[in-house]
Amino acid sequence: MKAPIAKKIPHEMTLHGETRVDDYYWLRDDKRENSEVLDYLRAENNYGKKNHVVTTATAGPGIKRDYRSAAA
Repeated sequence: MKAPIAKKIPHEMTLHGETRVDDYYWLRDDKRENSEVLDYLRAENNYGKKNHVVTTATAGPGIKRDYRSAAA
C-alpha cells in the first residue's frame, strides 16, 4: 500500500506586509465538513494503521533512552 500524498494547492497569505504560500492550507477544515479533506485524512490514518507507523507511544522505552542520550 502506498502512502497517500496530499495535493498541493498554493494559497497566499499576507501578514504585516510579508506574503507566504501554504500549499496545504486546503486541509484546514475547522467544521470537519469538507469531504475531500476527511477522505484524505482517513486515507492517511488507514495507511498508518496498516503499516504500523512507529511513534514514541508504540516504540516502548528503548526510543526514550535514545532521545535522552542524544546531544541537545
